Amino acid sequence: MITEKGGKPRSEQFEQNELTIGRVQGNDIVLPKGNISKRHSRIVLRDGKFIIVDLKSTNGTFVNGKRISSPQVLKDSDKIYIGDFTLQLEPKPGEKPSSGKNGSAQAEPPPPMDDPPGPDAAEKLFDDGEEDAPRGSTGAADELIPDDEPAMEPAIPPRLPTPPPAPKPKPAVVEAREELPRQREKPQPVAKKSTPGMKPPAMGFKADLPPLVALQARGAVFLSVSKALAGDAGLPPDDEGSVEKARAVVEKTLGSLQSKLKGANTDRWAEQIAAELTGYGPLTELLEDPNVVEIFVNGPHQILVRRAPESSSVGIPLTPVSAYFSSDEAVALVVRRMMHAAGLKFDAEHPVAEARLADGTRVNAVHHAACVRGPLITISRTSTRQATLAELVDEGWLSKGMADFLTVCLKARRNICVCGGPGAGSGTLLAALAAAIDHEERIVLVEQVARLKLPQPHVVTLEPRPVRGGPSATNMRELVGNAVRMRPNRVVVHEVNGGEALELSMAMAGRQDGTLFSSYASTARDCLDRLETMIRMAGLDVQAKVVREQIAASVNVVVALTRFADGTSRVTQIAEVTGVEVDLVTTQDIFTFKRERLDDDGHVQGRFQATGSQPRFYEELQRRGDHVDVGIFREH
Repeated sequence: MITEKGGKPRSEQFEQNELTIGRVQGNDIVLPKGNISKRHSRIVLRDGKFIIVDLKSTNGTFVNGKRISSPQVLKDSDKIYIGDFTLQLEPKPGEKPSSGKNGSAQAEPPPPMDDPPGPDAAEKLFDDGEEDAPRGSTGAADELIPDDEPAMEPAIPPRLPTPPPAPKPKPAVVEAREELPRQREKPQPVAKKSTPGMKPPAMGFKADLPPLVALQARGAVFLSVSKALAGDAGLPPDDEGSVEKARAVVEKTLGSLQSKLKGANTDRWAEQIAAELTGYGPLTELLEDPNVVEIFVNGPHQILVRRAPESSSVGIPLTPVSAYFSSDEAVALVVRRMMHAAGLKFDAEHPVAEARLADGTRVNAVHHAACVRGPLITISRTSTRQATLAELVDEGWLSKGMADFLTVCLKARRNICVCGGPGAGSGTLLAALAAAIDHEERIVLVEQVARLKLPQPHVVTLEPRPVRGGPSATNMRELVGNAVRMRPNRVVVHEVNGGEALELSMAMAGRQDGTLFSSYASTARDCLDRLETMIRMAGLDVQAKVVREQIAASVNVVVALTRFADGTSRVTQIAEVTGVEVDLVTTQDIFTFKRERLDDDGHVQGRFQATGSQPRFYEELQRRGDHVDVGIFREH
């Protein structure tokens, strides 16, 4: 018996010794839901007992509310929970298992076994399991998720319990009951077995490392030399004399450890360790490469990068770097040097730091005191390409009608919010909109870390700056409030994430027209709700209704971006804020993106479309005599 949550039970009858359960055709029981794996579970008839086996599914198989980690013998009253479905095995009513009447083909009992199933049998039951359904996924989202995502191998299952002998097997009818609350156990990470052509997991991106003993020796050499050369703030000097001294000390120390370094190539160790002591180590060459757009340091022995030409940064794969650091301390020293120039501390007491280098490169680091795998560094390079709306139209980010509408919004001095998830490209679109502002206007740009470059001659950029070893001297809220007092024609705020939302909304409602800002949200509704939350985080004791009226009076248009699984970004929604009704900020969609299918290469195919709604402020423009093209709003 099978019942979907909230649905009616249905029964299916099988006269065979084995059933497979999954979400795709080809399984004996098909459960077409996104939280079901392709091949999720298997029920096997063995020695008169039914055995349930989880096929390495992502969301797990539960029996009586408890997730199973090994093959389990089912009792008559046991209930099986798989995703949104409940299943129960029952004897076929009114018919003996071996009757074979009316010409029906009854399942033959399996041949007797010399020995009960043991670990080998259990492992065999696990052999062709798959992990391909994301946790908590839905049917729509599941289409965009690749089926070859890597993960870790599960632990070897325990020995299968020995089932007692039993009479001839009974054909079963599978039945579902109303789903009961069950214990939610944390799913264990599992993985597919490697197959030819499968993309290697990121955990396999490692440099060609020397033996462990040699790595330990290199770490000891680094630590010894760093203590000998420590200068102000514990940082060795970076002048030429210090570099040569570091090389000499390293070479001398390596000479005394030759017995432990057999089999390791130490030809460049002196140069590499000296670079870690006096500079940025293996990051120096990567930072000098203009095609490197992102650098990820996952502990001392794994460095991954994304390289791309300046014309595009969409869908860039991660590639490993052959270089590596000497130890956790070497990574931490390089980060301390980066943060020292920005006036920040980086140690066990200050384990998280973020700064901008002189060339605009953004650096985020986490100390190994707060990490499992060692110090982490995330480096993002400021793009040197200045995108325009026309270029984004050519790249498929939005349609020409959308771009024309946004251009009218800029000229009409509408307040525009650009939102999207991390990596969706909200900063790129915000910069493209800001670049379309008239070159005669004064623009004040406020950013948490300066990244945007605008082409206008009269642009001033503000960013919070820390006090050495202490908290920030200024925060985003103070800078946004001050930007309004700098007599700007336009205010542009990149990444509104806190109490600065209050100052910004008050400025926009107070006739600071033509303001542009960005925030993290996936839809216009989510963006407005998040904006309300951030305003209330500012600490003012005001009613929710007042906050919503403030938002409706300040934000005119919301542009939502989505980054799809194929790496492309598109404007999926442009909505006009229309007011407040029943304590809710209301909107109407002007343009949307309709996703239609995936092509053979896994790329998302769809079309931009107008909803047929015309923005309300267009009536005001027409009364003023401005020429506007209303044809872009016709449904098509």
